[in-house]
Amino acid sequence: MAGFTVSSLSNYTVEDKADLKLKGVYGAVSMPLFTVREGIKYSEKLPYLTTDPQMQADSTCASINVSGDGGTIAQITLTVDGIKFEDGWCFKDLESKFTQKYLRAGAKIDENSANELVNTIMDDYTARIAKKMEAAIWQSSKTQGGSNTNFKQFNGFIQTLETAGGYVNQQTVAGTSYASITTANVLTIMDNQWLAVPADLKRNDNLVTAMGDDTFDKLIIALKNANNYNWTATSADAGKRELVYPGTTMKIVAVPGLNADNNSSLPAVFKNRIITFEKDNFVVGTDMISDMDDWTTWYETKEDKLYTRNRYKITTGVFFTDRVVSFATA
Repeated sequence: MAGFTVSSLSNYTVEDKADLKLKGVYGAVSMPLFTVREGIKYSEKLPYLTTDPQMQADSTCASINVSGDGGTIAQITLTVDGIKFEDGWCFKDLESKFTQKYLRAGAKIDENSANELVNTIMDDYTARIAKKMEAAIWQSSKTQGGSNTNFKQFNGFIQTLETAGGYVNQQTVAGTSYASITTANVLTIMDNQWLAVPADLKRNDNLVTAMGDDTFDKLIIALKNANNYNWTATSADAGKRELVYPGTTMKIVAVPGLNADNNSSLPAVFKNRIITFEKDNFVVGTDMISDMDDWTTWYETKEDKLYTRNRYKITTGVFFTDRVVSFATA
């Protein structure tokens, strides 16, 4: 019989040719929209000042008539919560599989046994942490985060707003509400959002309206269909998801942290939010912002495992809730 007899062999799939491929994830998108307050070990009160000068008639020579309030100094309290990420790897788990190719030659195991693999793991690990933090900075709640541990370690901006209250409710101003955001109603919702913005905020150059990517996509489609939007993306626009709402000066930014599908178990109040605010009004409190990128990695000889840990402290705060406009589906 000509040829090879291979009937006793199992079919073979090549496993060790390609390098590891990482699934792309987005990093932190919203953080540049906020003001960061560092140096908070546990709790800190941040003061703010408001004044109310009064106009008076100037018709006679008279003594000074003090009619203003002189200024009111008040405080908001930022109490940070400690967050950490920890993980570990045993290189011996790789020896019996094709993954042995990632191990250096020799039986000795230490922190340098699989440098390329560990670097690839950490690139993916840090990117996914950034994604989790992007959602948590908006939607996390210590009281309503549910069973998802990624959404209950500290209070994000939605919970902070709901706890403090006093923000401008767009539906109350407009006298209408919606059960969902669709391509059919999103333009009306955005018109009402702009109309609800207090007049003295509309000329503020750090005013921004944040919405989820899902809402932003509906807005783009509605604008396109209404022939009110004509824009072709260039390479310089890659990754940018923002626009100025036609006919206004309202800058709109799509942030994945407000996506409705980040955590299906969250209450409805955390989903489909549209929030207009000033950068210097939304504060992220932390000890050091660089802690988020500061990893401790060590090899534990006793256990033959490589460990990594990242710790930081974080919370959110809003100085003036009456300078925030919010939309939420009914």
